[in-house]
Amino acid sequence: MTNCNLNLSQFLMIGLPGFVLNDETLLNITNCGICNFILFKRNVLHHNQLKLLCTQLKEACKNAGLPPPIIAVDQEGGEVQRLGPPRWPKLISNREVGRQLNPISAAQRQATEAALALKDCGIPLNLAPVLDIYRGSQETLLQERSYGSDERLVADCGTAYIGTLQSHGIAATAKHFPGIGSVTTDPHHTRPVVPAELSLESELLPFIEAIDANVAAMMTSHVVYEALDSGVPATFSYKIAHELLRERLGFKGILLTDDLEMGGIHTMDHITDAGIRAFQAGHDLLLVCHHQDQALDIIAALELELKQGRIPLERIAESARRLQRFRERYCSDDHAQNERLDTEDPAS
Repeated sequence: MTNCNLNLSQFLMIGLPGFVLNDETLLNITNCGICNFILFKRNVLHHNQLKLLCTQLKEACKNAGLPPPIIAVDQEGGEVQRLGPPRWPKLISNREVGRQLNPISAAQRQATEAALALKDCGIPLNLAPVLDIYRGSQETLLQERSYGSDERLVADCGTAYIGTLQSHGIAATAKHFPGIGSVTTDPHHTRPVVPAELSLESELLPFIEAIDANVAAMMTSHVVYEALDSGVPATFSYKIAHELLRERLGFKGILLTDDLEMGGIHTMDHITDAGIRAFQAGHDLLLVCHHQDQALDIIAALELELKQGRIPLERIAESARRLQRFRERYCSDDHAQNERLDTEDPAS
């Protein structure tokens, strides 16, 4: 696995089944070149176990000649906190942050506590903060995960969180672009549609300011935004992922899909088609959170697309460059270099 730019496995991020580096995952690292991982509560027992698991992932990638792995976790706060009590401090939810007398300070404390826990365990990427604006009509899942119903409040809390988290050397992820504030159904189960007559102008503000704050990563949603790309979920939309996010708004970081095994995708699209379409739309990391064989199917499909000339080499090089820059900044043990990079604007 010496030519990492042509290792299409580097564009997958997979889930693990348990508390240890199991044989299936080790084989997929060694033989297939997978080098990105997402952790859930099923992977977290206690501090020493989690730290050992992350160390094992890093050593396995190094032994396979792969770059340092990008290890991610959802450490938002409230109910979405993979490293939680009694082993780690309980983080207040975004909703609670937004209701504080000084929500900016509360967001900074929330980010600091998350960063210290992740840094100690060797996890460089937090899939937070949620920048969706609560509109009062969604299921309770988003209600607790949103800073509030005012776009200015959400933007201010979000940028405070991002700046604080990244100052500790942990990358932040703004999600779920371009905003699911008007969604009334859960993309974990079905594919929501935002009607064309609903404006996304206010929904975009927190993401625009996150970009200005040099957020390291963003995540799209499996939602269809009729005003932006009729009938096409953001996961598959070149208009949203590339033309809007990268060209118009100037985002330079890495772009992740939400889990491709969610109902909003797998009930309507085959996993290999979903992976190809998401990559072609402009995503750098394709998340497959439960079944590793599904990730291998996507890799094989991407390799076939490349062989048949349907994925340009430059498209692969773009994402490879973005992932390399991310690793240099957040996955390197050279803290001096990380601090230097923190003062620079990320390259395009």
